[in-house]
Amino acid sequence: MAGHKKGQGETIPANEDICRIIPGAAKEIILTFDMGGRISYVNESGMERIGYFDDEILTMNIGDIIPPDQLKTIKEELLYSHATGEEKSVLHEVEFIDRNLRLFPVEASASLIIRNGRPSDILIIARITDDNRKNEKHSAGKEGICSHIVENAEEMILIADETGNITYVNKTGEQFSGYSLEELRGTNISDLFPPRHIERIRKELLENGKTVISEDKFIDRNQKKFPVRLRSSWMMRDDKLWDILTVVRDISRQKRRERERLRKRKFESLTMLAGGIVDDLNNFLTGIMGNIDLARMNLNPDEKTHTMLSYAKEGCGNIRTLIRHFLTFSKGSTPVREIGLIGPFVMESVNSVLPEVNIRCDFFIPDKLWSVAFDKKQIKLAIRHLVLNANEAMPSGGQIQVKAENISITPGRKSDVLSMKEGNYVRISFQDRGIGISENDLGKIFDPYFSSKKMKSRRGRGLGLTTVYAIIKKHHGYIDVASKQGVGTSVCICLPISGKDIPDFSIFEESFFHRKDRILIMDDEELVIDVADQMLRQLGYDTEFSKNGEEAIEIYKKAMKSDQPFDVVILELHVKSGMGGREVMKELLKLDIHVKGIVSSDYSNDPEMTDFEKYGFEGVLEKPYTIGELSKTLEYIMVGKTVEIYLKDRKKEESEENG
Repeated sequence: MAGHKKGQGETIPANEDICRIIPGAAKEIILTFDMGGRISYVNESGMERIGYFDDEILTMNIGDIIPPDQLKTIKEELLYSHATGEEKSVLHEVEFIDRNLRLFPVEASASLIIRNGRPSDILIIARITDDNRKNEKHSAGKEGICSHIVENAEEMILIADETGNITYVNKTGEQFSGYSLEELRGTNISDLFPPRHIERIRKELLENGKTVISEDKFIDRNQKKFPVRLRSSWMMRDDKLWDILTVVRDISRQKRRERERLRKRKFESLTMLAGGIVDDLNNFLTGIMGNIDLARMNLNPDEKTHTMLSYAKEGCGNIRTLIRHFLTFSKGSTPVREIGLIGPFVMESVNSVLPEVNIRCDFFIPDKLWSVAFDKKQIKLAIRHLVLNANEAMPSGGQIQVKAENISITPGRKSDVLSMKEGNYVRISFQDRGIGISENDLGKIFDPYFSSKKMKSRRGRGLGLTTVYAIIKKHHGYIDVASKQGVGTSVCICLPISGKDIPDFSIFEESFFHRKDRILIMDDEELVIDVADQMLRQLGYDTEFSKNGEEAIEIYKKAMKSDQPFDVVILELHVKSGMGGREVMKELLKLDIHVKGIVSSDYSNDPEMTDFEKYGFEGVLEKPYTIGELSKTLEYIMVGKTVEIYLKDRKKEESEENG
């Protein structure tokens, strides 16, 4: 919100800005928490004084900062004042507990925040006081409150002497490391961290003389390494540096979130690139493939030229497949989803790839999986890439496991796959026993054309997992990869379930259909117009063309008044100027409710392409298209069977068969 001008060169912030600025600039500690104790806000001064990281404190409970007995007194007084209708603040001298488990005295003013007539949160504004009783209270509390907090903290808290021998560790250390307390207290810190860790920390502490915050790898009992954040500081005895106190926090989930954010930014860049190149490439390829088809039709199949053109068409087909990969990434592209049972489909998709590879598969897929809305072509492509990737990880052959299960993410449950929203999902995992992925490469595996494998002759290497990532994300799903070198890799995908029914659209067989009908095509690409004209005339149609929507409408009007109306119109959805296919179709329906329209586009996932009947069209042509695909679409339109009629007929036939 813009500020209000007071005078030359001076701006008074608007009310909303003031409400944000004052707490941030205040020297007092300002914090809020709900009635359950969960902290919802802490200002900059509060975080600096208490000592927690900003991404930690909002996951904490107020009981970690204010001793329970003092907190109880504040809440009871506030709730009593609310019950009596006074709604007043209460003032108390209390002690806060900082990150280093030190108590410091504050004067705290506490107030209730009321929402819908009921207490919802508590606001505390605390000012640090100089209390001569601080040391006495700290000493008395250390044996009670602080001891309890230390032993039950989420972090591993340890003390090591100058040589690195651990002299103290809290109970959390057992869960954190896998060692017992007795084992840990006889261990050197070098067994838990990479070499020279203690020397580096000691050096930094001696140079800075303050607390040192660092990140490193922690090594548990099973030799598993995971990222941790450490807060190390000297402990003093008789005014001398003595031991090192270290608070160790597992930041695995944070690192995974960071990788996911980076992945998301890269993916957004890719969508912009894909959207920019797909349109032009498809128009060029439509012209090339169309001319190849026309040239082959005038040649004897035994001629060498016919064979060469067939190879050329096959190459164009590979380019079209690559373009469709990029179409999966493009912005605005959405899957054409149908409700179905994902379990049998996964098995069928995996089995369709196995003849091409040197691996076997064990399935662990129960019968009672929830139904999922998914695009069959896209999910089958994703599964294909995952199986091929597993095969490449096991060059000498091997076995993969494919598992599926229902999972529910509830408010109290942390998902294995990061940042999942609450809800029900079907989780599918692909586990191989291959060479594994190094930790450095793990964050790059979804990058386009990245590969850690030496495959100089492999075309399209590294694009597979990028495609998988795009497909799962556009299904509103989640994907995660875990790997250990020499052990194998596990790829886990989670797809949200759906409770709605979607019609099952039939796929019609390709055939050539010859009839003397008139076709109007609107397209602003000269190459597309030229090749479409030749293909349609080869199929026996009369044609007329327009390069913009306004001209197409006028041509259609004139044809209606003559004895030669158009039987079908093919409209390009996106043109550089003027009306596009959707707008033209809307106007044509006003002129002729029986107009038969086909929408054409490079983007098969445009809403007008996936839900074409909603916009008045009766068919679709995805660029680039061949003469066979053009013929099949026109045949379908010419027989006058809309999708709706077809589905009704099919439903009636099934009903009669079932008696």
